[in-house]
Amino acid sequence: MKFLNEIKEGVRKKRSSQLLPWRILFKTKDFILESNIINFVRYILFFPRFFYYYFLLLSKESSRGDDRKERVVAVVLSWKRCMNLPFVVYGLKKQSFIDDVVVIHNKPSWLRIPGCKNIFNEDNLGCVVRHKIAATMEGYDYFVFSDDDLMLKEDLSKDVLPIIRKYGRESIIGFYGYELNIDHIEQAYTLGERKYSFKGVEPVDVVKGRFHIISKEGIKVIEDSKLDTEALLSEDDIRANIAIQMKFNKPSYVIPVKNKITELPAFFALEKRKKHKSIRDEAVNDGLESGWSIILNKNK
Repeated sequence: MKFLNEIKEGVRKKRSSQLLPWRILFKTKDFILESNIINFVRYILFFPRFFYYYFLLLSKESSRGDDRKERVVAVVLSWKRCMNLPFVVYGLKKQSFIDDVVVIHNKPSWLRIPGCKNIFNEDNLGCVVRHKIAATMEGYDYFVFSDDDLMLKEDLSKDVLPIIRKYGRESIIGFYGYELNIDHIEQAYTLGERKYSFKGVEPVDVVKGRFHIISKEGIKVIEDSKLDTEALLSEDDIRANIAIQMKFNKPSYVIPVKNKITELPAFFALEKRKKHKSIRDEAVNDGLESGWSIILNKNK
């Protein structure tokens, strides 16, 4: 640990150095990481595989298991990364706990994906549209919501089904969590930190929207809630966590599957917006003003 700390300190000193070579090196590094250069290179490398997975979907059937009663639909939200969709949908069709896949295309997403239902919106209706459309879908017990920048590598039914059966009726289940900083409530999200589970189920303040599972009861709670401020409608995952926690007085949970996910190129990620964290701070505070208690849920 001392050795690692010495390396970090050395890097920190070089980053703040006034010597031109070091300044050029770190500025170049930051430019590459903060721009879309890496994502562009990844897209070039992914391009042949895009066609491979797209044509596989023409004949790929869902891998439904016969030993369960729950009916589950996956809902994928696409905006400007429709070239990722064949990977996303193929990964979802591997899941024996998922019956059907629906892709919601916010304009300008245009790529119709075979083997699933495609819904094309004439405008960009934001992320909140996925929960609203789910509320109109009948015959399903659970809704799996996935962004278009991740692919499930293998069938996760053994990881997911026991958890949603135990916690899923009254809690949001997901792969990516977030712990809010309750000591600085005005910037609770900005000063908070990501939280993953590497062993067992972990309660969290917020399950992030990238991949989350909500029961049909939870969807109804979200739609019936009065959490309709501009910030909460923008940050639909925070809105969903707050609504369901307020209704059932239970935390949200993350499960340990992070190493079973392939990260796809993330052009146009909303997290890169300049005001992304401040909007999420506002959403958290709007929830608190509506009666949500972070501390209550965190200690459950």
